[in-house]
Amino acid sequence: MEEEQKIRPRRPHFKTRTGCVQCKRRKIKCDEQKPICRKCEHHGTPCSYSQEIPFSALLSKTAVQSPFLPALMLDTSQSATFTMLDLELIYSWTNTSGPITFRDKRSTSSTLHLALVEIALQHSFLMHEILSLSALYLAQNKLDGAAHYTLASTAHHDLALSLFQPAIATLSRSNSDACFAFSILLIIHTYALETAALTRNISLSSQIPQESEPMHIKWVRMHRGNRAVYAAISPWLADGVFANFHPWQELIKISTPKPLSLLEQQRLNALGETWAHSSHSESVKGALDAALNELRSVSSLTHTSQSSMRHVAALSWISLVPEDFMRLVESRVPEAMLILASYATVLKRIDYMWWCKGTGEALLSVVMDILRGECEGKWEEHLRWPVEEVFGETLGTWKLRNQLAS
Repeated sequence: MEEEQKIRPRRPHFKTRTGCVQCKRRKIKCDEQKPICRKCEHHGTPCSYSQEIPFSALLSKTAVQSPFLPALMLDTSQSATFTMLDLELIYSWTNTSGPITFRDKRSTSSTLHLALVEIALQHSFLMHEILSLSALYLAQNKLDGAAHYTLASTAHHDLALSLFQPAIATLSRSNSDACFAFSILLIIHTYALETAALTRNISLSSQIPQESEPMHIKWVRMHRGNRAVYAAISPWLADGVFANFHPWQELIKISTPKPLSLLEQQRLNALGETWAHSSHSESVKGALDAALNELRSVSSLTHTSQSSMRHVAALSWISLVPEDFMRLVESRVPEAMLILASYATVLKRIDYMWWCKGTGEALLSVVMDILRGECEGKWEEHLRWPVEEVFGETLGTWKLRNQLAS
């Protein structure tokens, strides 16, 4: 009887303190897979391993009352105080990081970044995202304080997302400008994170062991989500700050896009032949054809449009391709991977934008990793041109360099 009443020893419980910020918030175990853990990949949410710091830790003793940002609340107590770091971030946005986020250094002046600040005065989630993006820019350009700026960027970004969720759930005329602006900055932020990370945080990874698991490109989701937001609020935008903000209209005015080079035409035409006589269904062939045709058009526009609009043309492809094509990407269909490899050449042309720099290399590296083994087989010929355009070396040199690195 006494033995029955004995309390059984508690099973040992091991906690991990190195999981991602998002899993810690959900209070679930993180598998710590990098650059993105399986839980975040499954939920389609951002995944960051930066130390999560409370906003109270960001409020220094030298915090000052902001004379021009009364709507921004930095902590849960809803106080309207700001650190000197926050003022530095808004100064950078208005003078440096903001202007070159929407144009390259050679273009004429843009005031869109200032219009966003004006909107953000009434919508704290947008202000936090502006501060986050500004901090991310400084983290890439002020190496002596990179860790400090990265922590600030993560903290502002996490809070911005949490504040944005109730706003997007209650879309209205009053918050339409802010929600649309936030969706644009969110895409830019996702690209910038990939540019900043040594591992290129694209959650399309051949490191996933189960081939049956779908794969996703994080910034593709963002683009297509942005399109959904725009469709829902476009009638309201016509009366707001974005009434005259239609950069894609400049592309539509180009009635005669510049023809592709003979080499690019030949490569893309040869790529289309790979599935023309394959055993794929007609619906699959149709999705591949549609994506390839859009790639031809977008590539032509990047050659025709001025540098200030080239990135608009390049990134529009992601929103133009059919949903069926994206399902082929998620299933890792080789022909869809080859189209992505060719698209990497287009992304390479917009390296002049600080938040896009290196994205072409990142995407092509992932595609090459997925098609590893195939590079010496039937797809090798279709990978030569993208490798030469993006990496600036022959496929043979690329393979040798990667063999030595591994």
